[in-house]
Amino acid sequence: MLAGLLLTGCNDRAASKSGPASGDRGASNGGPKAPDFSGETVDGLPVIASEYRGKVVLLDFWATWCPPCRAEIPHGKSLVEKFQGKPFALIGISADESRDELRQFLADRPLPWVNISDPANRLNSLWKIKALPTFVLIGADGKIVERWIGGGRSASIERAVEKAVAAAEAK
Repeated sequence: MLAGLLLTGCNDRAASKSGPASGDRGASNGGPKAPDFSGETVDGLPVIASEYRGKVVLLDFWATWCPPCRAEIPHGKSLVEKFQGKPFALIGISADESRDELRQFLADRPLPWVNISDPANRLNSLWKIKALPTFVLIGADGKIVERWIGGGRSASIERAVEKAVAAAEAK
C-alpha cells in the first residue's frame, strides 16, 4: 500500500478546484514554453519565475500533509547539493491550506530551496496539477522539458536535470 502511494502520489485536495492535468509528461527538447508565474514565500518575499531565466528549474508541487511529497525531500536536498554553483534551481510550490502550516513545517525542517506558499492553489490551477507530488522540469530556455506525477521517480528526474544542466552549461 505504501509503495503504491509513493508511486502514485497524494490526491491533491485542491484537484477539484484546479481542473484536469495536461498530461503526465511534457515534451523533451523544445517542449511548450513554461507559463510565467510569481508567488510569495511564507515570509511574503516575492518569487518571480522570470528571475530564473537562464537556469534549469525544477518545480516541486507538494504539501506538508502528503507522505510521498515528504519522502521526496531527501532527493530534493541531494539535487540542490549536487548542482550547487550550476545553472539550476529547485522551487517548491506548497498546496498547504495556510501559510502557517508551511511556515511551521519549514521551521522544524529547513529546506535549502525557496518554497512558494500557494494556499489558494492559484499556481496548481495554472499548471493543471491533479496530484501531489508533481515535478515539472523547465530548461534554461524557458521551455518545459518533462513532467512527473507521483513520487518514486528520483532517478528519472535526476537524469533529466543532469542533461538539462549540461545543455545549459554548453551554451
